Amino acid sequence: MKLEFLTKNFANWTSGNEIIDNFIQERQSKYNGYDKVFEWVPYDKFIEIKEIGKSIATAIWKEGPLSYDKVDEEWIRSSYKEVILRFLYDSGNITDEFINKVKSHYLCRENYGISQNPDTKDYILVFGKEEFESQYCKKCGDKYIYYYKSGKDSSHLIKYNVHRGKDEKYKWCKSCHINHLKNNFTKWASGNEKIDNFIRQRQLNIETSFDLIFEWIPFNEFIEIKEIGKAGFSVAIWKEGPLRYKIIEKEWMRRSYKKVVLKYLFNLQNITDEFLNETSVVCDSYGISQNPGTKEYILVVHHKYSKKYCEKCDKEYIKPDHNWCEPCQINYLKNNFINWTSGNEKIDEFIQKKQLNINNENSNVFEWIPYNEFIDIKEIGYTTAIRKEGTLYFDTNKMRWKRTTYEKVCLKYLSQKATDEFINKDESYLTNELCYGISQNPDTKDYILVFKNDYFDNHCEKCDGKYKYSWNKWCKCHLEYLKNDFTNWTSGNKIIDDLIQKHQLKYNGHSTVIEWIPYDKFINNNKIGEGDFTIAIWEDGPLNYCPSNYSALNRKYKRKSDEKVLLKYLSNSRNINNKFLNEV
Repeated sequence: MKLEFLTKNFANWTSGNEIIDNFIQERQSKYNGYDKVFEWVPYDKFIEIKEIGKSIATAIWKEGPLSYDKVDEEWIRSSYKEVILRFLYDSGNITDEFINKVKSHYLCRENYGISQNPDTKDYILVFGKEEFESQYCKKCGDKYIYYYKSGKDSSHLIKYNVHRGKDEKYKWCKSCHINHLKNNFTKWASGNEKIDNFIRQRQLNIETSFDLIFEWIPFNEFIEIKEIGKAGFSVAIWKEGPLRYKIIEKEWMRRSYKKVVLKYLFNLQNITDEFLNETSVVCDSYGISQNPGTKEYILVVHHKYSKKYCEKCDKEYIKPDHNWCEPCQINYLKNNFINWTSGNEKIDEFIQKKQLNINNENSNVFEWIPYNEFIDIKEIGYTTAIRKEGTLYFDTNKMRWKRTTYEKVCLKYLSQKATDEFINKDESYLTNELCYGISQNPDTKDYILVFKNDYFDNHCEKCDGKYKYSWNKWCKCHLEYLKNDFTNWTSGNKIIDDLIQKHQLKYNGHSTVIEWIPYDKFINNNKIGEGDFTIAIWEDGPLNYCPSNYSALNRKYKRKSDEKVLLKYLSNSRNINNKFLNEV
């Protein structure tokens, strides 16, 4: 009935624009009975219109918004309602962009409708005053972004978009923020149009209230300049300090006498795309400056950036927080090539290629491991050993290469000949981060892959396939065990045999395996009641692929012997037919 009232009223009003009318009617047809009805509001219904911002005004709506009173079960209006008018300038021509803008603002529950100034032809969004003031900026009319504290102080702020229950002091208007920076463009210049445009673009691309403001910084702002290292870095004190917006205080502030790092960009007196790209990717950068004497440009960054270059080679760390210098570490490994050999050129080339591809401090260094490094070699289904020297790794705290001595490892035996086929075949092992390297048994000449100790907790020792579920150590290669066993049993009926084999090959590692069970394996048969059921003891017991039933020594699964089972006799089933198969 509520929607019927609204739809019947479509003929009684019009905005004069079909697109606007269709949009309003669509909103009304989705009315939920709780909020105010979204309407076309004639401009002459507003009185006491007072401008309070560039595109914002307050007004009194004489008739007031329409809503449904569930108690009295009737439509009512809240007359002489104070509202906010949000003028959409240059909106005389209706476009999809305009409709999308209206839709984005309509997300507010107290959005009452659309109107139009008959003189300027600009369309107007009509809001409830309280809701508007909690969600929209009075100055520009754009939506606030809100933050909440994620730490003990206001320096840890995270954006959120809940419409109600917001803390007013954490609201931020991005548009006003950007306009402030834009209005400040005329107060500075680098003297280079390309640099100026780049800085302006960086400032206009801010996303949060606590983003660093990228600036042009005059060189005379720096005092106590001291060179560090050999890579073109200096530390300095920036007298004015970086510009920040304090969201709680709602004001722009500078942190004066801030310690910063000056990163000199040599040979870049002429601005290039390379320079701009380099500047864009540096985090925690405050801006650009220029030495007036040498004309060299300088990137001004956070003080912690001084720890982002290698003291040995002066190149920037790829992972600054981890003190990892890839060129230095690769050179260390490269210089060590002459200290070892597998005795096989192809193996050596492959290991060296692997070592030169190392790209972070957590990577295991793939090595040639002499067999005499292994002690305590034990066969437990697969082979374990103690590696005396242990894995080679780079300690970023002590800044040196170290080994984890006397480390337990797993050994995987491979073919005797190190051919191209061997390298290609086993590359899946060699690219595995749990694989430490290659060795060779000097007596059997078998090559051996060396894995982390817990490798076979998650990988099949037979085929090295990764278990889908490590708790039951099920691998598809186990189906070969069942398949190979087909010749060792028969029911005497091909149809029955095919049925059992089909189900065995679909086994997925859960529950028990369906089998043909010779009748003489059942003892102590006891009939139950008058039906076709008998209780018996199955001497061998069921075959179950689970960790507790696996014998690592014998490399096969055990059975649960003397299992009590229930036998269901299938009457009149001597002749196999579809009914019998369906019942099975």
